[in-house]
Amino acid sequence: MNPSCLTSPRRRGGLLRPIGVTPWSRALVKRNTWTVSETASAEAWVRDLRPLSARSAALSLLLGAEPPELRGADLVRLGETFGISGPTMRVALSRLVAAGELTTADGVYALTDRLAARQKATLVQLAPATEPFDGGWVTAVVVGAGSRSASDRGELRRAMSAARFGELREGVWMRPDNLTGARVERDELVHLTAIPDGGEVAAKALVARLWNLDEWAARSEALVRAFENPDVDEATRLAVAAATVRHLRSDPMLPESLAPTNWPAQCLRRTYDAYRAELRRTVGLSPHPYAAA
Repeated sequence: MNPSCLTSPRRRGGLLRPIGVTPWSRALVKRNTWTVSETASAEAWVRDLRPLSARSAALSLLLGAEPPELRGADLVRLGETFGISGPTMRVALSRLVAAGELTTADGVYALTDRLAARQKATLVQLAPATEPFDGGWVTAVVVGAGSRSASDRGELRRAMSAARFGELREGVWMRPDNLTGARVERDELVHLTAIPDGGEVAAKALVARLWNLDEWAARSEALVRAFENPDVDEATRLAVAAATVRHLRSDPMLPESLAPTNWPAQCLRRTYDAYRAELRRTVGLSPHPYAAA
């Protein structure tokens, strides 16, 4: 299932301007397994995206640079491409340095080691390594739940979601065992391998309990359409790219046997990659705008 996600691009102001509706979008609309309300909700979600702040835009550009450093003058110039004035960008850079998120020397701004490590971790999260699926499910069970604080529970929930687990009920997390290193190593977790009774039918029913696949697919299509819309300005497109990265990080990464027909994750990745490649050619960078997350 590898159709092209984008039709021939056109340029406006030097950046990518896709034309028309992609083959994937046509297939998604034709399939139409989600409800009208889900589609409308997804479109509203995209419309409500706001342009990145100067801080987030600066971090996004630096997180995408290789090495992760840029001259201040270049950051100001690039910020203006996304509707951020020079003075606003300079103030944001000064505050990032004061906060210990950037270093500066001789007019060049660079990420700190902590943010550089975050860059590498996010790249891994966007494309985790997969393994053949044999029907087994990784099951993580919380032990001693009564002694955990609310902050501890929130931290665990974030860690499990980042590892693409779905919560079956309080303290029980599951996912198909098709990702390399999917287990979250924490003292309060016990890991088991389970195989649902009832074969593939039961496994698909379990998937539906763990994740809202229709909502995820509807939002993916809405993001693709936003990328394709020639009337969307560059500041909004950068915000759409940031939302795309956050959205892709929530893809459950299901094995093919359990994924819905025409699952749009690959389409969204290709659309995002096309935007990133065009931006790289235009401004000499390859930004991953996840700093806004």
